[in-house]
Amino acid sequence: MEIKTLRLSQVRGYVQAEFQFRPGMNLLVGINGVGKSTVLDTIRILMSQILPEITATTSKADFFDTEHISIEHKFLTVEMQIETSGVEFEYFVHKQLNEYSSPAQRKSAYKPAHHVGREKRISRRRLDQEGYRRPEFADFYSDSPIPSNFKSKVEQPFAVFYSTRRSLWNRAVSAKTRQNASGQAVAFVEALSINRELSTREFAEWWLTREILADEGDSTAKPLLAALQSAALTFLDDFTSIRAIQDEGGAKLKMAKGNIELDVLQLSDGERGMLTLALDLARRLAQANPNLQDPLREGKAVVLIDELDLHLHPRWQRTIVQKLTETFPACQFIATTHSPLIIGEVQPDGLIFLTNEDGRIVIRQGDQGYGLDSSYILEHLMATNSRATPSRVQINLVEDALEEGDLSQARNHLNELRKMLHGDDDEVIRLDASINNLEALADEVDPEEE
Repeated sequence: MEIKTLRLSQVRGYVQAEFQFRPGMNLLVGINGVGKSTVLDTIRILMSQILPEITATTSKADFFDTEHISIEHKFLTVEMQIETSGVEFEYFVHKQLNEYSSPAQRKSAYKPAHHVGREKRISRRRLDQEGYRRPEFADFYSDSPIPSNFKSKVEQPFAVFYSTRRSLWNRAVSAKTRQNASGQAVAFVEALSINRELSTREFAEWWLTREILADEGDSTAKPLLAALQSAALTFLDDFTSIRAIQDEGGAKLKMAKGNIELDVLQLSDGERGMLTLALDLARRLAQANPNLQDPLREGKAVVLIDELDLHLHPRWQRTIVQKLTETFPACQFIATTHSPLIIGEVQPDGLIFLTNEDGRIVIRQGDQGYGLDSSYILEHLMATNSRATPSRVQINLVEDALEEGDLSQARNHLNELRKMLHGDDDEVIRLDASINNLEALADEVDPEEE
């Protein structure tokens, strides 16, 4: 499954907007409040409505609220183009400001998909405007029929959303997992929930079950566990092993760091957040695609990640994109970030910059990013000073003095900069070299003038 385009009309801060997404990593970049999370939330809601139509999921759809409608407007419209299993289709939602008085009435307004051609659907809508008068109207467009066997396919595409709560783990087992799903449908349980926390007990029990199946001769269980362990240790390269155990407190997940074995609940927020991305996604891919030899590399999903840099040390920020795309190469990632380190790891066509210009959100596709210095990214791509303002002012004073040819004053300003920084850095060394060169030239010129 892959999202091609997303069009928003009057959705929160977006009056009109179109996003183009590519395979692999897509990174939304912008200041707080510019609308990055709105894009993820919109896709999350749309996917919750689309997947029950084309997959084995039994999860309930989410809907747009009136709060999603832009201020001073009466409706929103969103349209998303998707490709899955060689079939392309568009999904359309129109939401009026009118609010039904009860959830039951609201649910009845949701129009199930009719898989007919786009031209036929547009023609029908022009004749029957009833759809636009409903508080919420949704429908599919496809130039070719969507196969009726999608829900029973042995390879199930899905979407999963990782919120800023992904580092929160607990020992409880989700009631939804226990009661509502089995088989491939388990892969979809709470996958698009905004409040989901990962259950260490639930995951450990699943892991232990795979070990039992491996001992009983299941040919897929052992390679899967090896792939999961490899994924976990790829993401957390300070650790040496991961295993599930069963004791009087129930099933638990343990990780070894040197000579110390820790319960996953003892890990840092950053470590748990990384582990969630590795293990939860790997398990869901395996559950959705039980017949794949290598579900981590072959399984397809749309993966939404809010604040990819959350709780991550700069060293991990530098490697997270590579780890995700190499461990799960068939997945499409759409993530948000504020990190210049992460931006520097993404190719330009995977960067989407959002800015607020005169009250309108402007979308710009990246033309640079991968391999750039973080200071350059801050200054030129994110319009942010790469230094504290006082140090930048002091650097400007040195450069102004050099322009005026006042080497003595430039040296004084440079010494003040050194004191401010408590030593040298690349910029101090550069300025010092400039002053030294000019002083040497001056010494060469002076004897001739005499």
